[in-house]
Amino acid sequence: MAEAPGIHANPTGAAPRPAPELIAAVRKVLDEDIRPFVQADGGDIELIGIEGHRVKVRLLGACGTCPSSLMTLRQGVQTRLQAKVSPELLVEESA
Repeated sequence: MAEAPGIHANPTGAAPRPAPELIAAVRKVLDEDIRPFVQADGGDIELIGIEGHRVKVRLLGACGTCPSSLMTLRQGVQTRLQAKVSPELLVEESA
């Protein structure tokens, strides 16, 4: 089975680990493109981890309890990461 770009097979049989380049690219988009808008609304976003093509984030502050948080994750964060990093990425909120 071929590896996806930015994903490295883990010889221990555990889930594939993300390449450092993928982590850096996701962090850059979160820091430069997403965080300023989230902070402007009284919140913040934290990268929890990347498992395969799933990017796990936590919304903090006002964004953590906002009824529009799912829309922020899908239409904001996920769309931007897919456009700038990889179209295969999916964003999930971590508790």
